[in-house]
Amino acid sequence: MKKTVPDYLIAGGHWHNFDAILHAILKKTRLPAPKVAYIGAANGEHKDFFRRTEKSLLLAGAAEVKHARIDCSGWQRLCVESDIIFVSGGDVFAGMEILRRAQAVELLRRLHSQGKIFIGVSAGSIMLAKQWLVWPDAHDEKKFRVFPCLGIADVFCDTHDEPEWTELKTLVAHLPPGNIGVGLRSGSAIAVTGGEVEVITGKVDVIDNVSRGRLDAPQAGGKSCKFKES
Repeated sequence: MKKTVPDYLIAGGHWHNFDAILHAILKKTRLPAPKVAYIGAANGEHKDFFRRTEKSLLLAGAAEVKHARIDCSGWQRLCVESDIIFVSGGDVFAGMEILRRAQAVELLRRLHSQGKIFIGVSAGSIMLAKQWLVWPDAHDEKKFRVFPCLGIADVFCDTHDEPEWTELKTLVAHLPPGNIGVGLRSGSAIAVTGGEVEVITGKVDVIDNVSRGRLDAPQAGGKSCKFKES
């Protein structure tokens, strides 16, 4: 039976409140001193990214943070044995390609269905969501391809691209009518449980695919809102 647990998406963009966001998220999980597996596929497993995130997670209350390098053996065990899996930022398409080549996608989805909690930041948040875009030709903005992400968080989203949200609007415009995209402004964070979104901190923009404009969105402390299934 699939267990429904919240997934936590952090915008990034600036880092002055990163420690406070992680503290709030770990408090919401109600896990005492959780063990965290860190995945940095989107940034080439950059050591400085890992060290900075490790420090912040430990300050927020994690008992330990292990670097689950997808390019090394043992990453599966670290993910299985963790309480939380943290997906770091970088390049969404590159990160998803690495996960696919390592046959990590199905394992991560299965762990989520078993109740594992996931946290993403920046590109890692988009990787946890449903779909994203890639432009095979960087000189031709009209030719792009939509590709699937992990689909762990039941939402279409982008991070720290306010106020234009150009890429998110492009994605949402190619979804069936009634779908909505969530733009996480810099410094914001949301919790996604099933199709319900709660703003933990900061502000978000909601993009519809009828007018391709921004709609009123719930802000931190406000009511949750639901998004239509595609």
